[in-house]
Amino acid sequence: MLKYIKLKEEIKKYLKTIETDSPLPTHAMLSEKYNVSDITVRKALNELINEGLIYGIQRKGIYKARPKRAFLDVSILTDLVYFNKNPQFDISPGLMEALQHDMIESDMDIILSLTGNDPEREAALLEKLILRKPYGIIANPYPIRTNFEIYKKVVSQIPNFVFVDKYIPGADAHYVGTDNYNGAKELIKECEGEHYDIIFCLYSPQKSRLNSEIDRIRGFKEGLKNIGYDTLKENYDWTRFKEEYLSKLNKYKNILFITPRGISFSWVYSTIKDNLSKCENCKVICFDKPEGEFPLNITVSWYQQNAIEISKKAVELIKNNVTERQFIEYSGKIRHIN
Repeated sequence: MLKYIKLKEEIKKYLKTIETDSPLPTHAMLSEKYNVSDITVRKALNELINEGLIYGIQRKGIYKARPKRAFLDVSILTDLVYFNKNPQFDISPGLMEALQHDMIESDMDIILSLTGNDPEREAALLEKLILRKPYGIIANPYPIRTNFEIYKKVVSQIPNFVFVDKYIPGADAHYVGTDNYNGAKELIKECEGEHYDIIFCLYSPQKSRLNSEIDRIRGFKEGLKNIGYDTLKENYDWTRFKEEYLSKLNKYKNILFITPRGISFSWVYSTIKDNLSKCENCKVICFDKPEGEFPLNITVSWYQQNAIEISKKAVELIKNNVTERQFIEYSGKIRHIN
């Protein structure tokens, strides 16, 4: 092996032991330590500079350079980031935390775009991303949207596009998320052998819901059929539920609430809790852990989604520039309250 190549490899080993921007030994020190000529030292250092591993400052010395980044930026587009929630239980903070970790490990710069429950803001952010042309986009869109066509436009122009947890029907992009259909059927098994006076499936019936939530509802219905319930007795969005059933809840002793999102039950519980005071058994089946404390007559079964695996696979698809579209689903774990 040529002397300068051997020296270069020794310096690379040394670089792993020091922090970024730390100084290297001088030319004279390197020459004496490794018993090589000044010409050999210069040739080894010049190659390391060309590789971006070190940099020189005139009349000051040679320093360890910051690692080259593989990509300029990857945008995360999401409806909300729940900073005050427990990442262990809720998919959004858990997913954001995992993505931040995995992207930093892969030398990706994160651009976080918060859309909120605002289709116009979401559309504007998507148009900006088309102009910016990031290396990749990881999108976790809000479940009710009218921006399907804009998403399709962005997907067609940004090849490295991954939907996580929720996806836009018809968009030619990767999807990495939860097996919502089979997860919902597994949750319903928790009700096997039990009797309910009435079953409510609380969800908004808009046609623009994303497929992930529709898959959950299909799974709920199929699961109920498997344990002897042919159909849901009632399918209600919250507005109709308040108008038609809120005042009548006291007459039911056994009630089952099913909802595609745990937060949906949290929203309604503060309104209905007094009406459930005489209920002997109220069971809630949902995805994601609902917030709040519940009395002993209310049991909750919820689905803890696999945020860590979802994040790792999403980042891997972008990092490896995978061109063949992949639809990947992971199973989760059933958890209980009370």
